[in-house]
Amino acid sequence: ITEREDKNGTLRHPYVDENIRLLKGEKSMYSHIYGVDEYLWSKLQLAADTPLDAEKFKSGDYVIVSSFWDNGDGRYYDVGDKVKIDFGGGESKEYTVLAVGDIPYAVGPQHGHMLDIYFTLPADEYLRQVGKTNPLTTSFDVEESCVDQAEAWLKDYCENTEPNLSYLSRAIFVEEFKKTQMTFSVVGGLLSLILGLIGILNFINAVVTSILARRREFAILQSVGMSGRQLKKMLIAEGLCYAVITVIFGLGFGSVISYLAVKLISAGMWFFVYRFTFLPLLLCLAVLLFFAAAVPITAYRILAKQSIVERL
Repeated sequence: ITEREDKNGTLRHPYVDENIRLLKGEKSMYSHIYGVDEYLWSKLQLAADTPLDAEKFKSGDYVIVSSFWDNGDGRYYDVGDKVKIDFGGGESKEYTVLAVGDIPYAVGPQHGHMLDIYFTLPADEYLRQVGKTNPLTTSFDVEESCVDQAEAWLKDYCENTEPNLSYLSRAIFVEEFKKTQMTFSVVGGLLSLILGLIGILNFINAVVTSILARRREFAILQSVGMSGRQLKKMLIAEGLCYAVITVIFGLGFGSVISYLAVKLISAGMWFFVYRFTFLPLLLCLAVLLFFAAAVPITAYRILAKQSIVERL
């Protein structure tokens, strides 16, 4: 499927055009019908105000219908509405909407469409209407102590017994997540390193320029009795003042900006959980304090190679 431009130059997607045509012309939209075993009923993702009545659902006269948003907003149908489902082959049946929600992403097709609706029925009712079918997915809850053993069996079964089958497990998702996490860490780390080097170079430039510009002032102070040790302490104290101001802005404005920016990125990825940490800031603080002391000392040593008279 490719995008194309309309007469106004706006990119249009054929899939969107087809959905709009169905909605306006035929008053219909693409739908998916699922049958779920009782084992999964407690795991269905339902809107908070539409709890599942297991007895009614078991009767086969009720259906769970999805909404546009996962939290239940943007509902196509509300509880109590009647909906007629066409199963194909001339088979159809009218159901009463029991709840608003959907099956968990992990046990579904794991893909979505721009505009569609999901109907969820009990497995027995689904099979009565469509006949015998192969399951889309089969899910397992495994005891923590048997996870490795179960995964080894599934891997062997899918590779040797039924090569046409594939499986997903927690370990696979964790491994994929680690790769995604590593990508963010590498890109973010390189970006932070570049910005950190720029910051350190600016700091060195500011401190060294300040010391060189004030070498006559320092020479006058030393000529009236200030010792080299006292001058060195003064320069280190000034460098530490720069560092403290940087830390205040970093912990204040920097943390707020970092929190909001990263929170905004992670909010669009449901598999991310954002945890704010001060560890990177503390590591940067250690580096900053080192340069705040080392740069003035180095600059002073270069400055001290000239006598007081030469500097005056």
